[in-house]
Amino acid sequence: MQIDEIMQLIREKGFKSTVYRKMLLELLIREHRPLSVGEMLEFFSQKKMEPNKTTLYREVYFLIDQGILKELDLGDDRKRYELSHLDHHHHLICEKCNLIEDVVIDEDLKTIEKNILVKNSFKVTDHTLEFFGLCKKCR
Repeated sequence: MQIDEIMQLIREKGFKSTVYRKMLLELLIREHRPLSVGEMLEFFSQKKMEPNKTTLYREVYFLIDQGILKELDLGDDRKRYELSHLDHHHHLICEKCNLIEDVVIDEDLKTIEKNILVKNSFKVTDHTLEFFGLCKKCR
């Protein structure tokens, strides 16, 4: 989904198209990785725009409520956020430099989810899976 399409959806629901919303979405689309609010604030600061933390959190939670962003917990006590319309994927996380990369694993996990349904009578509706280690640069 492109930035203009997302902003149009927001306007069609009767909400405003704020500068920070648009720039936040542009940042997440361009970076193509989950970002913390601290990383977002750093980006805005580099652009000589300095929203207060409360304003940025308000924008992030608005976008979550609209189904545009999702919150991730990657095990380091920092919430990160990424676009929710991305294909289902998992993350590779470097324990040294904190690099985060997307990785798609579909086939085997779908089989595991089917086996869970059969063996445990439990219907999996979602899951998270993160891999921790060292990236090529840090090895």
